Amino acid sequence: MRAEWLRGWLVVLGLIGAAGAAAATGWQSLDVGRRQLLAPFERVWPDLPEPLREQILANAEHWQRLDPLAQARLQQRHAEWLTLPAEQRQRIRARHAIWRALPEARRQALQARRSAFMTLSTDDRAARRQAFLALPAAQRNALLLAPERRALAGLARKLFPFVPAEQQESTLAMLDALGETARAELERGALRLPPWQREALRVELLETPVAERAARLRQRLR
Repeated sequence: MRAEWLRGWLVVLGLIGAAGAAAATGWQSLDVGRRQLLAPFERVWPDLPEPLREQILANAEHWQRLDPLAQARLQQRHAEWLTLPAEQRQRIRARHAIWRALPEARRQALQARRSAFMTLSTDDRAARRQAFLALPAAQRNALLLAPERRALAGLARKLFPFVPAEQQESTLAMLDALGETARAELERGALRLPPWQREALRVELLETPVAERAARLRQRLR
């Protein structure tokens, strides 16, 4: 039961479902207790990349350390997750992926701002939300982005004019993870391509593991 729930919770977080190169840590190298806990992963374990295996193990160990009440709360959240429409779950996964891709300093700054916001009275929070929602959509989006993310958004609009709405955030995260050098190479090379080839390149980069994107980009631009 615990293993089945753990697998479901990792699906919620978007931590499983993507295949990758075989990693060095084999299933048989796990101790008996871990193999029992992670039994639902046995069949796909050889196909999971090493960072994903480590994340799954970390989540399993975290689950074991929780008291029964905390485990029950997570099980309830998982049950609620299953009731959400598929489109809403995809949006949540995308936001979670973006959050994980942020630098630690950026996450801490955002958490500090949220903590400060929560110290306001209920009326003040409601007033600020209403004022924010009254702004034009473009202005709201600009306020939500840090300065570096605004630069990424500008680059995305310049290179990829036909990004579907549901892929805009994942495209920004992809550009962010490329790094400054690879982004400069992309900007120089992609503008020489017709729009349809740029779109194909964007989709390919999104589907490529993060660690391999810079090399794949250079290969395609050659």
